[in-house]
Amino acid sequence: MITDSTTNTGRALLPTESLKLRQHADSFDWGYAGDKAEQLALAILLDHTAWVDLSLQYYTLYKNEVIDLLPDRWTITEVEIAGWLRAKRAQAETKRTQYSHEPQFPKELGGTAT
Repeated sequence: MITDSTTNTGRALLPTESLKLRQHADSFDWGYAGDKAEQLALAILLDHTAWVDLSLQYYTLYKNEVIDLLPDRWTITEVEIAGWLRAKRAQAETKRTQYSHEPQFPKELGGTAT
């Protein structure tokens, strides 16, 4: 169940939209590393973001870090999903900065490299 923290109302999620992108399984499951967990991860991210590319990029990682670890009965909030996505974005930005392949020009040529 996905819960809106503003209204504190929950709603069920169907695999319909996520099946249009990837067909791992026609239903959901969690708490293990399987096809139904993969479909759930994709459905949650797609439902939350409505961004196909972002959902496809991160759903396997979301399954590994969140869905595989869920207990039998669970609820996840929009805030928790957004927080996970923000953390992944920050990690990606850090990596991009650390491993930038942009040329470092010498100061004599107007760059910042020493």
